[in-house]
Formats: sequence, C-alpha cells, structure tokens
Amino acid sequence: MAINFLITYSKIIMDETKDNVKYSEFELGNELDLHHFHPRDTKALVNEFLLNAKRKKYKTVRIIHGKGRSRKKRELYKILESHPDVVNFSDDDYNWGAAIIKLEI
Repeated sequence: MAINFLITYSKIIMDETKDNVKYSEFELGNELDLHHFHPRDTKALVNEFLLNAKRKKYKTVRIIHGKGRSRKKRELYKILESHPDVVNFSDDDYNWGAAIIKLEI
C-alpha cells in the first residue's frame, strides 16, 4: 500500500504558469521516520502507518519521532495510548528517539 502525500517546494525562479505542488508516493514498511514531516501531519501519518501495518500483519513496528522535547513524540504517544490496534509501546532501548509498538493482529 502506498500513501500519496503533498510536497510543497520553493522555486528558484518564479514561474506563475506552473504549479508549485508535487504529489509523491512511497511504500510503507515496518518503520516510519517522522523527521521528514511537519508535526501537523503526525496523526494522519501514524494512523495510516498503523492501518498498513495491520494489513501486512506486522506484530511490531518502529516509529522514529526524534530526541529531545519532541512535539512529535508527545503527539505520537497520545495517538498510541488510544489506538485500538496498539497492545503496548515503549521507547526503543537503544534509541530513545524512537518508539517500538506492539500491535494486535
């Protein structure tokens, strides 16, 4: 399953006749890195990622949210606490900038 997402980018030369919006597609596996996305997109990305993981019957997945006082980490944990397919989750043992999530399959 692939997700379509929107990338906006700046042009070096302004050309008002062309659209500055590009749609891209990428395939999801058992790991999601949130570094590349805006915090406002966290909920939609995580929910789609977990839905895809369930379809692929992954029992364990990993989501990289970033180290420090991460806004994405707080949002991620809030989503995981109430998600019906999440059995439990915790910080990754070796990388506290990521979470390991156990899913009900």
